[in-house]
Amino acid sequence: LTSADEVVLAADELVVASFDDLDESKIPDVIGKIPDVDVKLSAAKSFAESAKEGVSGDDEKAADQLAASAEARKTMLELAEAILTEEQAAKQASNLMASCWENVLSADALLREAAELVTDTNEENTRASQKKCEQARELLTQASSQFEQVQALYPADYGPFDDYIAVRQQSIAYAIASDEAIYVQDKATADSNNEKYNECDAAAAALAAKLPKTTEAPIVAALDESLGDSRQQYMEIRSQAAACDAFLRDYLGIGG
Repeated sequence: LTSADEVVLAADELVVASFDDLDESKIPDVIGKIPDVDVKLSAAKSFAESAKEGVSGDDEKAADQLAASAEARKTMLELAEAILTEEQAAKQASNLMASCWENVLSADALLREAAELVTDTNEENTRASQKKCEQARELLTQASSQFEQVQALYPADYGPFDDYIAVRQQSIAYAIASDEAIYVQDKATADSNNEKYNECDAAAAALAAKLPKTTEAPIVAALDESLGDSRQQYMEIRSQAAACDAFLRDYLGIGG
């Protein structure tokens, strides 16, 4: 039982950690050790059951508590594996979502700079504006790809983010089209595309107001809903194991 606790405690530390504090890099190592530890716990339970033969009183109760403690640890590790596997996927999605949104914000900044340049529509400013728009488009293309990966990694309600990226991609297309029309001195087409750009910009601003406070918020919400019952069950079993261990320490005269 004691030899199994290195992994049991390592898994427990990860399970009870908050999402922000979770170090997902430790999860694969812990999960990889669970099968061997499960064998040790099965052996501990078997030894405890054998120890009950021919004893009574506190000795018999101690054997029962040892068997129960081993079984509780087995259940804890079973639940921990499922919880940590899902949390690892969610953490990976969260990290990628943060990177995705960095690209979106960088694209937004470039679009604002591009719009400022064409307030004075000479050729130099128009070309500089288009270059910034093209850079923004590249960033949004990358962000869109990252966002697809995020959705594949962990399902959640990403709606506002998805809509925002789509509107920003539309606005870039209109901005570039407006710049191209300026080159050929097609004022009507330039004005039309610029109007559509402004409409998209207003739509993006409205969507931005609906975005969660953090990029990880929808992921954490989905994770809490998915794992609520498993986490509660884990904590109940954890308390059972602690109660068994307290009896055994008293029985064996061990402090702590």
